[in-house]
Amino acid sequence: MRVLCHVRRLCRPEGIVLDLTTVPPEAAVERDGVVLGRLDQAAFLERAARSEEAVDRFVADSLLVEEASIELDVLKHFDSGADLLDDVSGRGWTSVPPGLGSTLERVATPLVERSYCLLRRLRIAGG
Repeated sequence: MRVLCHVRRLCRPEGIVLDLTTVPPEAAVERDGVVLGRLDQAAFLERAARSEEAVDRFVADSLLVEEASIELDVLKHFDSGADLLDDVSGRGWTSVPPGLGSTLERVATPLVERSYCLLRRLRIAGG
C-alpha cells in the first residue's frame, strides 16, 4: 500500500500505471509443450494477491481508474533443467518441489517456465 501511495505521488494526474502480477495457478515447467510439473509459488502468490488487493482498494477509493485488463502467459526460457534450477534457487518466494527437482536435474534440453499473469492499465485519478 505504501508503494502505491509513493507511485501515485510520483505520477502526474491522469498518468498511466501498468500493473503486471502473477496469478494462480503456480508456474508450469514445460518441455516441448508438455508440463513436467509446477513450481512451489504459494508464498509468492500470497504476496502477489496482497499487492493486487491494494491496487483494488485504490480503484475502489477512486484513486486509480482501471481502463483495461488482460490475462496472459509470460514465458521464461532456459537452456536446461540445471539452468532453471539455478535461476529458481536465487528467488526468495519460489522453490522447486523435490520430485520436479530430480526430474529437472536430468533435463539437458530447453525448457520453458510458464507464469500466468494479469496485466492492468490504470489511470491516476485527476486532482
